[in-house]
Amino acid sequence: MNLSSPMSYEASWPSEETDWEDDLEVMDIAEKKDGTSDQEDSMASLSLATELASWASQFEVKNNAVDHLLKILQKHGHTDLPSSARTLLKTPRKISTMQKCGMEYLHYPLRQQLLDKLDKYPVEEILDHDTINLSFNVDGLPLFKSSSKVMWPVLCAVHLKPIIVFPATLTCGNKKPTDLTFLDDVIADLNDLMSHGLQYKERNFTINVLCIVCDAPAKAFTRGTKLCSGYYGCDKCDQKETLEVLLRKVDSLAATQREILILLRTRQGHQRAEDILELSVAQSKEELEALDHRSMLKYMQGATQGQEEEPSSSSCSQQQQPPTSSDSATAPSPGTDTSQHTTASASQGRVSPVSEGPSEGPSDNAEPYVPPPTDPALWSAHILDADRVEIVRRGPFKVSSDFNFPKGPDGRAFHTSLQFKVLPNGEKVHRSWVVYSPQNNAVFCFACKLFSTKDIKLTAEGHSDWSNINTSLRGHECSQDHTQCMLKWRELDTRLKKGMAIDQQELKLLEAERKRWREILKRLLSISLSLASRNLSFRGSSDRLYEPDNGNFLKEVELMATYDPVMENHLARIKDDSSHTHYLSHEIQNELIQIISSETLRTIVRQIHLAKYFSIILDCTPDVSHREQMSVIVRIVCFQLQPDIKEYFLGYIDVEQTTGLNLSNVVLEKLKELGIPFENCRGQAYDNGANMRGKKQGVQARLLQLNPRALFVPCGAHTMNLVIADAAKSSQDATGYFGYLQKLFNFFSGATQRWSILTKHVKLTLKSWSDVRWESRLQSVTAVRNQTKEVRDALLEAREAVNDPVAKVEAQALAEEVASFRFVICSVVWCELLTITNQVNKLLQSSSMQLDIAVRLIDSTKINLSKYRQSGFDEAVSTAKELCEALNIETELKEKRLRSTKRHFAYEAADEPLNDALKKLEVTFFNCVVDSALMSLQERFETMNQVKEKYGVLLDFSKVNGMSKEDLKRHCNEVHKTMTDKGLADIDGPEMMQEIINLPQLSPQTSAWEMLTFLHNNRLQEVYPNLWIALRIALTLPVTVASAERSFSKLKLIKTYLRSSMGQERLSGLAVISINGDVAQKLSYDDLIADFAARKCRRVPL
Repeated sequence: MNLSSPMSYEASWPSEETDWEDDLEVMDIAEKKDGTSDQEDSMASLSLATELASWASQFEVKNNAVDHLLKILQKHGHTDLPSSARTLLKTPRKISTMQKCGMEYLHYPLRQQLLDKLDKYPVEEILDHDTINLSFNVDGLPLFKSSSKVMWPVLCAVHLKPIIVFPATLTCGNKKPTDLTFLDDVIADLNDLMSHGLQYKERNFTINVLCIVCDAPAKAFTRGTKLCSGYYGCDKCDQKETLEVLLRKVDSLAATQREILILLRTRQGHQRAEDILELSVAQSKEELEALDHRSMLKYMQGATQGQEEEPSSSSCSQQQQPPTSSDSATAPSPGTDTSQHTTASASQGRVSPVSEGPSEGPSDNAEPYVPPPTDPALWSAHILDADRVEIVRRGPFKVSSDFNFPKGPDGRAFHTSLQFKVLPNGEKVHRSWVVYSPQNNAVFCFACKLFSTKDIKLTAEGHSDWSNINTSLRGHECSQDHTQCMLKWRELDTRLKKGMAIDQQELKLLEAERKRWREILKRLLSISLSLASRNLSFRGSSDRLYEPDNGNFLKEVELMATYDPVMENHLARIKDDSSHTHYLSHEIQNELIQIISSETLRTIVRQIHLAKYFSIILDCTPDVSHREQMSVIVRIVCFQLQPDIKEYFLGYIDVEQTTGLNLSNVVLEKLKELGIPFENCRGQAYDNGANMRGKKQGVQARLLQLNPRALFVPCGAHTMNLVIADAAKSSQDATGYFGYLQKLFNFFSGATQRWSILTKHVKLTLKSWSDVRWESRLQSVTAVRNQTKEVRDALLEAREAVNDPVAKVEAQALAEEVASFRFVICSVVWCELLTITNQVNKLLQSSSMQLDIAVRLIDSTKINLSKYRQSGFDEAVSTAKELCEALNIETELKEKRLRSTKRHFAYEAADEPLNDALKKLEVTFFNCVVDSALMSLQERFETMNQVKEKYGVLLDFSKVNGMSKEDLKRHCNEVHKTMTDKGLADIDGPEMMQEIINLPQLSPQTSAWEMLTFLHNNRLQEVYPNLWIALRIALTLPVTVASAERSFSKLKLIKTYLRSSMGQERLSGLAVISINGDVAQKLSYDDLIADFAARKCRRVPL
């Protein structure tokens, strides 16, 4: 059936849950689900349902509100009422449609529609008008996200109070209409109404059309013209000739509208088809004289050039304008037929005659709006209105605080103090109009660049004469032209913020588009941050969506689009080729990585500046592509809720030479690039390589020459490894023992059959060991020490299982060695030694380890080794005998042939022979290993002890109690000397001495960290300022380079064999995000998007 008067706009629109061709029949209100009529329903219920339906239709209540009301009524006894608004309103589920222009077509007669809508207005509102103003909207929009169906409605708005909008025509199909026949019925109805008027309650009303609203693609489609992106696409001007040249071809500016339209139609390539919305021109002489040539001129120019006209005194200007402000045209005048129309703008009111906004429908592919650049030097000489509004909305461009202004030929440069004017009373006034251009290294006047017509330096190429810049700025800000431009800028800025601009609707569309792109970028940044934090690759072998090998980034985008409507809509636009800007390419991926890493580094640098003092940690390693990568770590003491020691990763640097000179130059350049002053460096920590710790040519020596306060502390964990390495090399039995351990691992790992035999017998498998990480040797020793019997049984079974005679002999030899008393004693001794040192080694690898705690741990290790030296061997022999008895092994050592040594000098005494093999093992193995470890501890940690002595009581407050005033003064003077360079001191020694004397009674074992926390929690910084600074510097000193070693673990995860061609910038960026994950996860997406928008001119508004 043909619906001539739908109840309401909401009721007639097909919902997303209901298909357009759904053939479900409407169930009557008084009819049950089984189809039988309930005769027992009371008349009261039927009356209530009817009144509710009338109420919902009259006041246009939303369906979800009606549904909720019905549920409430059903709970209170009205169980006979339907539970759905659709059933209550008898919304039709099946309608009869026609086929037009390749789509399903439905028309609502305009006259009947207007009569129904006028019934909803108060009588007083209607009787006050003789003319009813209408406006129309034609546009295409997608119905559902899951299908390609689109609808082209023609909407009509009645401009009374309030404005009522209803559909005049609905056209639906899988693509846009093939022609414009779907507008024929509306035009016919409109011509009839404008010719004969509308008869309502014994009065005849004149029908007037204010405008026809379309976006740019819909306007081009309905007008039959090319899009504005075409060469002759703009119907407001001739792109090949200027507007002035075009108007000279007309006799006068008061030319008729017909003459200008004919002139436009003569332009080749402009008109693609017949303009079906073109309305007839005025025929009478009076109508020709009444034609306002200024309105036609504005129609030709297409904008009001930023000037707001006063409202016209006509009746049209007093009416409320349509809710959408896009392209507009007037409807036919009375007395014209449907084949002849004119185009005229509604000059009354404040609706712009033509203002094209971005299209969201499937009309045509319109070029996206490209925002102007932020640098004023890159602005066009003739700034468009849209660009001017966008620039004012963004405000003046601000250079980052860490920007290094380049100097001119005279050695002068721009300074931020020029952005302030000092008044005679000393007050400063901000010059918000002063904008610096990095492109030209010059300053511009923001207001005059946008609004002034004069050609001066501050608006043309910029002012870069830094010698006379103050005089020029003072003279310019007093000029009348500058004042007028400032007033225009402030007025436009105020209107934009209050929503009072002429093209506010266009700005709302632009703002909606901006929000959409920002939401898309937030998701892309989240995906990039997630992949980088987990060290996953971004790209695959393909860069196209929905292909198997397109990489993790695009797969994450596809997965997000499955559940996220924003990303789903974005991918749908890409698949439909309605958007050529997608931000999914590998270049954008690299840019997103760089933006996140750069913002992470900026956050870290801000933390470093707040902390002021810092230390650097460096280490180098080759990557998979055989390039030497240097890791740069910075250690600071930061203060948030509580004091905290942080070590931040600043990136990898590709170094070609690993000499001390090159490495020191590279790290200084890195600090300068990040804006970190090296003079605030108070410590440096490296491994024990000669190029790093060399006293004359090493990195530490070169940096100490530049900054004597940057004390060098060797890595404690690396030094502890060297201590054990020295001990292992001091005895042949120790060296042979670790050789047998490696042979055991190699034998079982050499074949899967042998490894399966091993795992069948042992619970803890054998481990290989590393020369660098002695912790791995402890794991190897522990596996054999605690499973000697199981390892021996595995060797014997492997001897029988293998067929290779060499393997049989090797298994037999290893089984005999493992079951020997000597091997068991060595296992017990090494397990105990490595356990003692490994506990300290683990603690030294902590990033929050302090120097005073590290020295205490080293001292405790010395004490434990000294105690073990006294009775450790006897305990080891006793433990070994217990193990041998359980394994049924002889507990006697076989004597080896004594080797006689040649005497080179007569005074040398002959070696006293050791006939006891057990005593010889104690002397040549146990004593050598332990004594070597003790001696190495003393020698290798001497540098760390020297640094501790320079900081005196700051790292050992236990000495304060009972210390004489002279000794305390000497210690404080030593600290003062350590923190002084070239006459500049960080603290005052005598004042710090007095502050230490005035300290409250604390525990003798109070550490530097506990003292700093005490001062911070009690807010005593101003009471003990020198002690506060000295403690911060002391805690900044690094103890280990374990953080740099850990960064190399990330390097192996990021730059793998399959990703070996990765660029250095991308590698460093990914590592910064991954290692500083706690900082990267807290970044503001708004700041990241602002950085993304500011890097270069984007094709979309951000």
